Amino acid sequence: MKEVKKTRLTAAGFAGVFALAMFASITSGAVGATYISFDVPDGISTEPRSINDHGDVTGTYFPSAGGFTSGFIRASDGTFTTFVVNSSDTGPTSINRAGEVVGSWEDRWGIHGFLRKPSGEIVLIVFPGLDDRDLNYENQLRINDSGKIGGQYATRGFIREPNGLFIAYRVNGSYTAPYGMNSAGTVTGYFLELPHNDFVGFVRAVDGTVTTFRVSGTEETRPFGINDSGTITGWYRNGDMASGFVRAADGSIEAFDPIGSVQTNPVGINRRGEIAGAWFDGSQFHSFLRSAKGKITSFDPPGAKRSTAAGINDKGEIVGDYLDSQGDSHGFIRVP
Repeated sequence: MKEVKKTRLTAAGFAGVFALAMFASITSGAVGATYISFDVPDGISTEPRSINDHGDVTGTYFPSAGGFTSGFIRASDGTFTTFVVNSSDTGPTSINRAGEVVGSWEDRWGIHGFLRKPSGEIVLIVFPGLDDRDLNYENQLRINDSGKIGGQYATRGFIREPNGLFIAYRVNGSYTAPYGMNSAGTVTGYFLELPHNDFVGFVRAVDGTVTTFRVSGTEETRPFGINDSGTITGWYRNGDMASGFVRAADGSIEAFDPIGSVQTNPVGINRRGEIAGAWFDGSQFHSFLRSAKGKITSFDPPGAKRSTAAGINDKGEIVGDYLDSQGDSHGFIRVP
């Protein structure tokens, strides 16, 4: 096990107040970042979950008139498309460069998966040989730019190829929870290591080869994102503290936290090695960006009470949601 390097770097904050608008852009003088605040028309509680390299965003919102939690796609020009799957609660979680969206929909039988094509066609993700009501997608589905879909079915991980072929797998025959997938189809996540019941990280290569790893001396290692270079990010826990980590392709691991963080939750890493995520100061969550060189910038959109980054694309654009002083949730895009 390689030694883990620990860094705690000064986090630069933003200040400022802005008037909320559906498409409002404000530039922070601190680092020159631009913030785009948005809400789905006729909706409340806008919660983005993913952004592709074109700047298209997908996520969930709740219609003002009531009904089901619904999905949305916000194109880079600011136009919205909304949808529901099977007249049920719908939660998109990932969008690729082609505009394909995956996520889950929920009925009384459980949680099920879907693929929405750019044409608007909905394809249900049905595990071969099983009734769809038997599916229970416990973790967020991901789709890469090749159209491969990764996720979890019951206690197994799976990959769905663009032609519809399913590949199921377990790491060490145990509970397996995949989260991140790069453009080649390499997957990272964690599994339950027996008999100690520790959560340990894994990388599954395209050929099926699995490498397991943990941050040395910790109780939990949970990877959440991987880029095309094989660099992985996630968090680990020791006692009540949760810290972020970045694992290079050579297996070396560096831990990090924004100053004052008691819980650091990286959510994604882009091709440049930039990491986005959220951190908790003991009272509120804030967002952060960690550069490939290790510099950490803490931020909230101007006027935000708290914020939670949800994804980052290869341009360094970060998407997430924030609460204003009234407690209402809005989406944001941070443009470098």
